[in-house]
Amino acid sequence: MPKTVARPEAGSDDAPALRASALRRCIKTGETLAKTALVRFVIGPDDCVVPDIEERLPGRGLWLVAQRD
Repeated sequence: MPKTVARPEAGSDDAPALRASALRRCIKTGETLAKTALVRFVIGPDDCVVPDIEERLPGRGLWLVAQRD
């Protein structure tokens, strides 16, 4: 079962911090994590998968947990 990050209530002190760090779902594990814990990949014009570290390349992108293994 995928793990998820608890979302703070609308009036809590943690809500602005959560908005600043949007959540994304890892396509491998199904976990919902902050973007800072994931790496974004996109399909390049030559149909190759390219890491998008700066999150500036066009397209929807795929998100993976940033782990060596």
